[in-house]
Amino acid sequence: MIEMRKHLASYTKGLPNSSKIRTELFKVKTADEARKLFGELN
Repeated sequence: MIEMRKHLASYTKGLPNSSKIRTELFKVKTADEARKLFGELN
């Protein structure tokens, strides 16, 4: 998951509140947590 964080963070560029999203993204420890975070963006 650690290796994927930087790749996932790049997908947040240009989104509203992207800084906050990246901060939360770097706290996740599992893929499920990352999915949940991105799911909350909708």
